[in-house]
Amino acid sequence: MKKLELVGSKAAPFYVEDCALEGVKKIVEKVCHDVELVSGKRPACISPSGQTETEAVLVMTLGHSELVQMLSGNGKLDTKKIDNKRECYIFSLVERPLEGLEQALIICGSDKRGTIYGLFHLSELIGVTPFVYWGDVKPKRRNCIYINEDVNMVSREPSVKYRGFFINDEWPCFGSWAVEHFGGFNAEMYDHVFEFLLRLKGNYLWPAMWSSSFALDGPGLANAELADLYGVIIGNSHHEPCLRASEEWDFYKEKDTDYGTEWNYRTNREGLLRYWEDGLKRSGGYENIITIGMRGERDSSMLGENSTLGENIALLKDIIIQQRRLIAKHVNPELKKVPQLLALYKEVEAYFYGDEETEGLKDWEELDGVTFMLCEDNFGNMRTLPKKEWRKREGGWGMYYHLDYHGSPISYEWVNSTPLTKIWDQMTMAYEYGIRDIWIVNVGDLKFEEFPLGYFMELAYDFERWGTAHPNQTKAYTAEWIGRQFGDFAGESEQSELAWVLEEYVRLNGYRRPEALNASVYHPVHYMESDRMLERAEKLEERAMQLLRFLPQECQNAYYSMIYYPAMASANLLKMHLYAAKNAIYGKQGRNGTNMLADKVRACICRDKELSMKFSSLLDGKWKGMEKAKHVGFTHWNDEDYRYPIRYMLDPADEPRLVVTKKDETAHYTSGYFKEVMEIKDFLSYGKEQLTLEIINGGSGSFLWHLEGKCDWLTFSAVNGTVGDQMEVILTLHREQIIIEEGEEEAVVSADFKITAGTETVFFRVYARKISLCKIPEGTFLESDNGFVIEANHYAYKKDTEAGYYIELEDFGKYGIGMKASPVTEVFEEGQEPSLTYRLWVENAGAYILELHTAPGNPVTIDASVLRCRITVNNESEILLNSIHSGYQAGNPACEEWARGVLENEHVSETVVNLKKGLNLITFCVVDAPLTLERLILYQEGRKPAEAYFGPMESYLTEG
Repeated sequence: MKKLELVGSKAAPFYVEDCALEGVKKIVEKVCHDVELVSGKRPACISPSGQTETEAVLVMTLGHSELVQMLSGNGKLDTKKIDNKRECYIFSLVERPLEGLEQALIICGSDKRGTIYGLFHLSELIGVTPFVYWGDVKPKRRNCIYINEDVNMVSREPSVKYRGFFINDEWPCFGSWAVEHFGGFNAEMYDHVFEFLLRLKGNYLWPAMWSSSFALDGPGLANAELADLYGVIIGNSHHEPCLRASEEWDFYKEKDTDYGTEWNYRTNREGLLRYWEDGLKRSGGYENIITIGMRGERDSSMLGENSTLGENIALLKDIIIQQRRLIAKHVNPELKKVPQLLALYKEVEAYFYGDEETEGLKDWEELDGVTFMLCEDNFGNMRTLPKKEWRKREGGWGMYYHLDYHGSPISYEWVNSTPLTKIWDQMTMAYEYGIRDIWIVNVGDLKFEEFPLGYFMELAYDFERWGTAHPNQTKAYTAEWIGRQFGDFAGESEQSELAWVLEEYVRLNGYRRPEALNASVYHPVHYMESDRMLERAEKLEERAMQLLRFLPQECQNAYYSMIYYPAMASANLLKMHLYAAKNAIYGKQGRNGTNMLADKVRACICRDKELSMKFSSLLDGKWKGMEKAKHVGFTHWNDEDYRYPIRYMLDPADEPRLVVTKKDETAHYTSGYFKEVMEIKDFLSYGKEQLTLEIINGGSGSFLWHLEGKCDWLTFSAVNGTVGDQMEVILTLHREQIIIEEGEEEAVVSADFKITAGTETVFFRVYARKISLCKIPEGTFLESDNGFVIEANHYAYKKDTEAGYYIELEDFGKYGIGMKASPVTEVFEEGQEPSLTYRLWVENAGAYILELHTAPGNPVTIDASVLRCRITVNNESEILLNSIHSGYQAGNPACEEWARGVLENEHVSETVVNLKKGLNLITFCVVDAPLTLERLILYQEGRKPAEAYFGPMESYLTEG
């Protein structure tokens, strides 16, 4: 096998022709630095005319290389596979390509970016990942580097044409960091951003825009010139037309210019046209996607609330006609060769569609060739997507997606809170609906969003590998990503731990975004929800800290930078709110532990600040500023009036007091005059084999207690003890000890007990039940005291049809599972829907409320106002049910149903079904494919499950 010694006693040179593109030459220098980073030896970058070596790397770009023709002529290079393709490259080890050159690695791009991607592919092969700067990933040192011919390849053409990210909401973090380290949003800073984008095989950037102007801050045009040199295509956000940043207007309107001072096309038409014309004259020669149209100042509507739809559309048409006239004059008279974008964001979407009386922009010929940029609901859920007849339109479609958002109902701008499974679910839907021209993602401050950004970019680049045809591959991507960043130093078990910590912190944040957390979210006792979440947060902290102790020093910085800090800070924030919730209820119950929990809340507040300070000092303050995002206790949509949790303090009684409670209920029992009996009915339901009592001291000092009572079918983890604050006693049911009398189908038993401490006594009665299961089919849910709780993937049987089928989404959504219909573009006709059928064994015939818990998705075409499904009971009665209600407006903060859905990470709809005693079948048929089922809950009136964020645990499911 052929082998090239890239680094041995010395480094093989990179041969770059004098006629090569300047941007390619700059990237070659960066790759030479990568080689030096790995080996300590820096390759020379020289012209092939000065060739003296026997081994080299030949760097070429079609149309900008004399070597291409020469090597094609001697049979060493076949460019047919990349001719007329965009952003592709040949990566090939060949023998004797040139006289005197024994061996060479050829990197030949179909265009500038193709060559650059090929160069960075070499960097990745030698161990330098795209996260070398932004993720502090240190490559393994190697004295020798060999390239074998098994690396030979021809790259794919990217799936999505324009792929990139938007630095946004950049204060106080990214802005503070940029000023601290670079003096501002200048070319020195953007060099790092451009390099990261290109290493991720992206090509498109919306620059930071809150307080900066890309075309002014370089200084001057240095930012734009550097972007153009590298082949980074610059765009602007939805309210920044004609290559001018929002901040530019604020700057110029205060000056003595002929632009005027009003951002109002009606009153300042000529001034704005001059302003836009100068922007096109200044920056139109660079590679851009030009945003057209107009919105009001500061992300508002143009004409205000009192204007009509027709007035806005007419005005916008005039604006677009004049803007495109200026583009033709100053950029290219062939307008269809100039990439242009109209963002259908907020009110502009209404202008696009129009209404029954007013024709919108969607069929306007002036927009032929212009890309229509859509947006999800700002919380990662698709909304209006192109109808089938629009998907092939000239100009195509784009999607503006969010990993960060500054807006209602509550902003999320701190660390990553979007699981990869959500990105896959929603962006594959966008792709299937024909959105394949532009993908741009809001990454906020960029730092802490490296991991989901990498996935987003990989999905856009190679959809065939990661997209619709490959569901449930996000864990594989995570494992692969961890391997690339840490695999040179961390073993398999450590990599597995790294992946778990990364996924778990994002999963916890995905349940409820950190800024939207407070002490009322997770219930302090019901279903032991807070305890279960505390256990997960503590486990996350423990495993994250253990990795920090034992990971090799070489990858400590990368771990701390990308995983450890956001994981630890997220776990600590969650604990803060959980402790606050328990502190409040402990205070109401008069527990001694109230003050201890208040201290824990305070400790978490201090820990939050400590973690931020430590992060800011990492690598001598490399990321100082990035830790400044407010993230605790938002009371409004932003951090205005944010607050730390309220803490309750208790002055205990002077003497010990006996208090007993069931750990998953709020009620507490004391030794009162009327001797109230605590009734425990948990064991009447199958699937509940243990429960926990808490014996609590509601006063000072301590007390001795003992339990009286006994039965064959129940045991206790302790029957006596000493309590200072509190003590747990676990009750275990032995259902096999309950005897069903001959001829009976069930047995119900009870036993009385009391807990005594000194002169105080609390009485309780325990009930239990056993039924004969022989007549109940396997795969049947049994009813509990609160009815039925069914996870969507636990169906008795599934029916796929020619029209569609179900995909089980793993590690998805609020409950860890989702059943999603495919194809996602389908609206299923009655009788053609795929279906899921669930078996239930009902104790009491009658009317049951059925709750459907579905993913917080939206209707995705302009014609759809609801998401529908059909519910059939026992193959007879049928109900057409909407998962959302009429009047629903995705993305509109005034729509309470939408706002509640994105905060609670689900939609809940309900109907009434009539069930018979015994075996029942409930069949779920999706009508609108974007509807994803996660859970079903059924209960009779008056038996609704207790309040909790996640609700009750799943009901007992019989086995065969």
